[in-house]
Amino acid sequence: MTELVDDLRQRLSRYPMTTHPVEHATLRFNLGMALAESPHGNHTEHLMTAIEQYAESLRVFTATAHPRERARVLTALGAAERELGRPIQARDRFTEALGLVSVDSAPAEVGAAANGLGLALADLGDREDAIAAYRRAEAAFSDRSRQLAATLHNLGLVLAAGGSPQALTDALEAYRQGLDLVDPRTDGYVWASLHHARAVALMGLPGDRMRHLNDAIRSETAALTVFTRRSHPFQYAIARNNMGVAYTELSSGHATMLRRALVALEEAVTIFDPRLHPEPWQQAKQNLDGVERSLGEGVDFVRDRSAHFATLAAEVSGPERTELLRTRLSLVFEHPLERRTSMLAALDNAIVGLDGTSQNVVTRSWMTVLMEHPRDHVLEALASRQRAHERLDHPQRAIAVRAVEAALGELEVLQRVGIRDTLSSLGYQRPDGS
Repeated sequence: MTELVDDLRQRLSRYPMTTHPVEHATLRFNLGMALAESPHGNHTEHLMTAIEQYAESLRVFTATAHPRERARVLTALGAAERELGRPIQARDRFTEALGLVSVDSAPAEVGAAANGLGLALADLGDREDAIAAYRRAEAAFSDRSRQLAATLHNLGLVLAAGGSPQALTDALEAYRQGLDLVDPRTDGYVWASLHHARAVALMGLPGDRMRHLNDAIRSETAALTVFTRRSHPFQYAIARNNMGVAYTELSSGHATMLRRALVALEEAVTIFDPRLHPEPWQQAKQNLDGVERSLGEGVDFVRDRSAHFATLAAEVSGPERTELLRTRLSLVFEHPLERRTSMLAALDNAIVGLDGTSQNVVTRSWMTVLMEHPRDHVLEALASRQRAHERLDHPQRAIAVRAVEAALGELEVLQRVGIRDTLSSLGYQRPDGS
């Protein structure tokens, strides 16, 4: 993106306004778009500079001489102003753009401007006019799948804001239509956003709560294939919080479902920054505290989160267990060394505290997932597990060693030999003392 911006700036000098006005205005517009979309540097400063480029472009693209080009620039200008928190100015830009073009002559420009107008009107609390604007965009984008799907997502959000069962049902229909238009492989962000919005609407829908909540969890699970911790941490945390809320309501006090909620909410609290996202962090923390209180009410439940995680891993199916451990270990290895060490210790102590059968199944999945990691991560995890063994008394250590041996038996030969050698260097002894 930086190279593109530099190239456009160099080309501007070769096409001055005085001798090449149309080319110059087009380059100004393209430069503004590149700056507005750049992931590098100060985004606010980029938007301000983009607005300056659009203003220069509009000096050439007049309503009489270049109505289509002017509409396109006005739409980009409105988008930048809206992002800077200027919804009234944005509304006026989109409205002016729509006055310059028609669906017959410029459907893409009409659709983009109408969708932008819907966003600005929604920001201003004008729900009914926002819906009308989205409907106009929907008609203009009838042959443009990604743009239409994004519009249907926005339409669904403003419909759902009505809050009534009918409003939520109408929103769900908009999301369904949008999901039919996009492929997660090519339009992942729109697809995941539709699934996330669908889950939120389902969670608010009365009626068959068990069906709605399970469906919401499936949609959030789908969204999380795109909204990962690394690529979209905020959306990931919101989805995990929603899943935690859904699991809590589904639990009816059942420990396994409450533990699912605990794991999801713990992730959300960890990812939200209370300084940047105080409200969602506080809400997730309150949800997490509520689940911990519910788990603490039973005499057989311990309060330690890692112990609940290990117990949950033992209780669920193989695929879910593997995914739980894959997510947990990935999270652990994203932290600095000191924090990583303490997190590994908590996980290992919890696993070796399980009964023999449970420890066997969890350790097998743990070992399988560990083999997906780089060698330095494997060494850290094995050293942590060995330290956990050393803290056990002899009978418990024997159970833990048998679990590791069973897990090693699942590996292919070269992996098994390499892990045995590493464990031996750490002081690990097989059941026969070797």
